Amino acid sequence: MKKLLAAILMCIGLAGCVTADQYGNFTDTAPELNQQMVDDVMKIMATFYPPATTRLNLQQPAMDSFGANLVRNLRAKGYAINEVQPNKGWVWSRPVEESKPNEAGIAFRYNVAQTGEGETALVLRFGRHAFSRSYTVKGTKLEPTGYWVRKE
Repeated sequence: MKKLLAAILMCIGLAGCVTADQYGNFTDTAPELNQQMVDDVMKIMATFYPPATTRLNLQQPAMDSFGANLVRNLRAKGYAINEVQPNKGWVWSRPVEESKPNEAGIAFRYNVAQTGEGETALVLRFGRHAFSRSYTVKGTKLEPTGYWVRKE
């Protein structure tokens, strides 16, 4: 009976992890360090998703410094970004009332989280694909602690 109860509690706990849909920047990283991460993202983006032909549907508001810099840099490089903004819905070129997520675009999310003292993890999700990389803060620089990991 105890094993059954433990198994049920474990399943409930895991279900909570699976359904937790939290994306955004959950760190207090300085804006200049966020910009260094954005610069790193731009390199991997150009490799797998070429500018001027890629449309992205950002699935979360980009209200933090990392997200705002990322959207600005992506647009400057020629990516089409469809953003969702809090209390406004989807924003593209049409009025908000008519605007809906573009089916032709790739669903895009990001997550920046602190994994330890001076350590940050970045996860980018493009549809069912994910790219992740960890960083370490060293003074005023953010250094990658490994290669980009791509999950299909």
